[in-house]
Amino acid sequence: MGVLFLSRILDGLTGGNISVAQAYIADVTDERNRARGLGLIGAAFGLGFIIGPAAGGALSQFGYSVPAYAAAAIAFLNLLQIFFLLPESLSPQQREAISQHARPPFTLKALWQALQRPKVGPLLHVRLFFGLAFATFQTVFSLFAQAIGIEARTTGFILAYVGVLSVITQGGLIGLLTRRFRENALLISGLWIMGLSLLGWAFTRNLATLLVLLLPLAVSGGMLNTVIQSALSKSVSREEVGGTLGLASSLEAITRVIAPTLGGFLIQSVGVWAPGVFTALLMVWTVAFAYRRIIHPGRLERMQMDSSRAKVS
Repeated sequence: MGVLFLSRILDGLTGGNISVAQAYIADVTDERNRARGLGLIGAAFGLGFIIGPAAGGALSQFGYSVPAYAAAAIAFLNLLQIFFLLPESLSPQQREAISQHARPPFTLKALWQALQRPKVGPLLHVRLFFGLAFATFQTVFSLFAQAIGIEARTTGFILAYVGVLSVITQGGLIGLLTRRFRENALLISGLWIMGLSLLGWAFTRNLATLLVLLLPLAVSGGMLNTVIQSALSKSVSREEVGGTLGLASSLEAITRVIAPTLGGFLIQSVGVWAPGVFTALLMVWTVAFAYRRIIHPGRLERMQMDSSRAKVS
């Protein structure tokens, strides 16, 4: 048991390298193509979640340790490819220029300070609120499905369906969308679609309707994941990209700690519809926040100034 816990701790400590991969993409893409590049990472990540459980289940018939050995071998092959095949993302001149600047800290204080910054802060807030809503859906969906009479095997297929839709969105659709629409428009549209889909999920009681509702929910989730990361990478200097994306990943991890407990409590204490209604209301609040702090960041200040002037006069 001790070895199992140690392995999970090591996996958690090293599993955050997704932020390093995202920072690499930010280095090698321009602002026009960044969302597409980050979307491809998300798509690859989603494919892993689709293929991995199936492969692990197939290998487990030869012994429960076999999937672990296979995963270790894949990780080692990945390490070899990075070492021998992946080129440095920055030129020597760029690395020299970056080395002249102090590295941004990666602490709770740094996270708090980032949340106060005029461009980065609102995006990190949206990342947190959207992440909590989506994580609640993901972590309690199996309980929801059980409560409305969907068997476990079908639930697995439904989650795979959501994963495939997310991969399609991040792997191909997001590139088309970012070429035609501004990121702010995609952000606010994704939040609206997510909120309405979660509200529909709350009151769905049959499989056919559920499959229809999961289409916009999965697409908006994949779109928001990519657009928020892309917008964050454009809101900071090059040397801050990795740290900022790491902070965003930390916030997402926090939501995955809170969501199972919160969602389970709502289902047990309030009703099977409660997680959907709660997450929909959370998304409505997030839409209002995004309008106020991201889409029209100066409007609130102007209204307050006009109100103050009116009182004085």
